[in-house]
Amino acid sequence: MAGDDAAAAPALHTARHLVGDDLPAQQRVWRLQRFGWAAMALVVGASCAGLFGGGGPLAGRTAGGGAPGIDVAYEAVVRQSRATTWTVVLPDGADALVLADPMTDWFQPRLVLPRPIDERRVDDGLMMTFHATPGRPLRVELSLTPTAPGWHAVRLAAGGSSTVLRIATLP
Repeated sequence: MAGDDAAAAPALHTARHLVGDDLPAQQRVWRLQRFGWAAMALVVGASCAGLFGGGGPLAGRTAGGGAPGIDVAYEAVVRQSRATTWTVVLPDGADALVLADPMTDWFQPRLVLPRPIDERRVDDGLMMTFHATPGRPLRVELSLTPTAPGWHAVRLAAGGSSTVLRIATLP
């Protein structure tokens, strides 16, 4: 038994020298590990902020931005398999919302509240007509499911005004 330990000692010394006793090599590995930990921390932070489609504070956006036009609150980063909700406020007096093509190729409408009284194809997209209350802007909630990954520019139009939503759909 003691002879086995004596024979293994030179091999262990050689392996330790090649792997564990090379301080400059260890320092390079430690720097690489620190870089890896920092990269993982950035990915976790970006995920929590909503950059990968989780509804975080950086994922929410608004478009439009004026009393005379259409206003939309939406998520700028969504996942292909997860439904998203857009809140659309139509201009005063408007009772129709047009989802311009090819928006309906990228997003499948699942639920529209309030329910449209009419829905039909027009030259530039899908038009939904609602009961509007005079003197009050109409608020429409669209629940949609993204169907294709990519960067999408979606145009919504109502009452003579339109706005473009820029959305990243992740797989």
